[in-house]
Amino acid sequence: MAKKLIHNIHVSLFAKEEEPVDLYRKKFILLFPFDVEKSLQEKKAESENEPTINQFTVILEKQKMIKDFLSNLIGKLSEEQKNLIVAQAETRLNDEMQFFLRFDKVKFLSDELWLVDHGECVHIRMTLACYPHSRENALKIVEELFG
Repeated sequence: MAKKLIHNIHVSLFAKEEEPVDLYRKKFILLFPFDVEKSLQEKKAESENEPTINQFTVILEKQKMIKDFLSNLIGKLSEEQKNLIVAQAETRLNDEMQFFLRFDKVKFLSDELWLVDHGECVHIRMTLACYPHSRENALKIVEELFG
């Protein structure tokens, strides 16, 4: 049996009502190499003075889905992006051993995954399965996945 590297993955995207919400939803669904229609969570945040914000979220907990998603995601990344992920791994990891990736939302519409640090993004949070629970072991997992 293969070693478990990730407990779960949360993937989310926020789109304001003045943005192409339907296109963002379609592209978001296409990020997954399997049907996520049933597990896709859609929420709307409405405010009196601000535009409505649509949130799309998928949570992956089954190992086959996690593996397939990661394989698909990594396959879409350029070598430059993979190298950047590994180089920035320390700053993308929190104390709970959650690893964060953010991809530019506008470039995402053109089927391009471009790593960013700002909030206008497709947000991916991976809870790493590292034993013992340490930054060093978590960073080894990131290297194994993206190196």
